[in-house]
This record gives sequence, structure tokens and C-alpha cells, in this order.
Amino acid sequence: MDSNDSLNFNDARFPRSPDKSFSGSQLIRTPNGTQPSHTGEIETKMAAMSDEAAETFRTLTQHPDLNVREIAWQVLHWQASGIGSLELPSKIAALYPMAFERLAGYLQGLEGDYPPDHKHKDWVFATGESVPVTRSHSVDLSSRIGYRASLGLIAADPRWRYARDLFRRQGVSPWLRVHTEPRWLEDWNEAGWEEVYRQCARLLRSRPQLLGLAATAWFYDPQLAAVSPRLCYCRERLLERGAVMMRVGTSDFDIDSATARSPTRRRLHEAGQYVPVSYTMLWPRERLLRWDDGGK
Repeated sequence: MDSNDSLNFNDARFPRSPDKSFSGSQLIRTPNGTQPSHTGEIETKMAAMSDEAAETFRTLTQHPDLNVREIAWQVLHWQASGIGSLELPSKIAALYPMAFERLAGYLQGLEGDYPPDHKHKDWVFATGESVPVTRSHSVDLSSRIGYRASLGLIAADPRWRYARDLFRRQGVSPWLRVHTEPRWLEDWNEAGWEEVYRQCARLLRSRPQLLGLAATAWFYDPQLAAVSPRLCYCRERLLERGAVMMRVGTSDFDIDSATARSPTRRRLHEAGQYVPVSYTMLWPRERLLRWDDGGK
């Protein structure tokens, strides 16, 4: 990937306002249900967390930023004792020592405002709503797709389950949902994405209720064949394997994400020759697992 194919990876769409504090969350609890008064009340027995990371998180519970304090508390109280309750595949559980070390180092070095995208991703990791699947990707363990995407899914892959959910809940759920991590890009490449899909197959096998893998991003846009051809694999590999793509549209967020790190895309956009468009990708469970098993 050359410099003109650089990426901005802030592709997540958040149900919670990332500009607000997470105070008041029911997830931040000590064993007796009260907010702890000092770091001595914390026990970190999880082998996945190093002593150094645990000590850093203890220190961070005194951080001047409320959101940093709450994430540190949550990591220590829930992740340190609750990862086992997620019953994760071993190749995903093995990523936690790295993920803890990295988050501790990031929060320790944080200066100025806590970027909303980072804050949200750190929170859902700390609460167990999201799990690492590579060094550059995370996956939400339960996500709902909206009304329009659900209609598109039913048109492409008619199933009674989808129609029932759409009628009852105005959307189809639950799905895995993949996000990319702008702070750590080691695995943001074609091989890294292949590992994402293998990891998601492992999660699907361990969770029969999940319907497949979902994502929404600008890099599923077919325009990239002309604008950034090195990124075509993001869309083409998935279509070859049975995923469904649906046009979402263009927002300021999509434009900022697609043009922030690529001089080529930014120049084309400024010249009126390229308008980024986001697409929702849905890869139904049976199709993803068939690919993982070696089928087509």
C-alpha cells in the first residue's frame, strides 16, 4: 500500500454519545455494588493482565479525566475477573495481554482531550461488549442492523427469521460487528482482514445465536476501483464469499474518514471528482462458515 492509499480507520457508528461521560453506568461496580473509594480495593487475578498493566490501571483510577478513571475501574473490576465468562475462542483470548498492555500505555500517555472514537472503543472493550480479533480490529459481540439494511438482507437472502425480527423489532439481530482501530495499524492489510474473518468464524461457532458479520464503512465503496485500487480487496473478497453490500450514503464523517490520510482521495474530493459513500456489509452466518470450511 503506497502513501496515496493511506486510510482513516474511524469507521464506527456509535449508539452511545461519545461526547458524554460514562458515569452512571451500571457496569462499574465493586463486588458489593458500590463505587470503590481507593485502589486498594481492587483485586486483579486475571492471568491475561500483567502486573505492570494492572499497576498502571490502578494509577489511572486517579486520573483527572473522569472517562479515563471509569475505564480504568471497569478494566480492573470486570475484565480482570470476567473475561472467562465470555467463553472466548483461545486465539481471541490470547490477544488480551497485548490489548491490556496497549490500552494501559495509551491512557497513561494521553494528553489533552480523549478523542470520542477512542473513548468509545476503549469503553466497549473494558465492558466486554467488544473483543479484540487482531492487533488492528475489534468485534462487537451483539449488534442490530437497521430497517433499511434488514430489507436489503431479506431481498438478498430470504429467511423467515429475518422477516420475523424485522416485523417485531424493526431490525435483525444479533450480529457480530467489526471495527477498525486507528491507533494501531499493524494488521490493517489484506492478511489482517483474512484473520478477522477467521476469528469471526470462531466466534460464530461458539455462539449459535449470532446471525453473521456486519460492518459499515467507506472502504466498501465500489468507486475505490478507480480511486484507490489497492483497497478493492476490502469489497471484492467479501462479495466473492457471499456477503451482501448495501449503499448507505454520504455523511461528513464518511468524507473525513476517507480523505484524512490519502492525498489522492482528498485531492479528488476537493476537485469534485470523488464523493465517498459508505456501504453496509452483511455476511450471513452460513455463508461465512462455508467459506471458513473451504467452500465457496
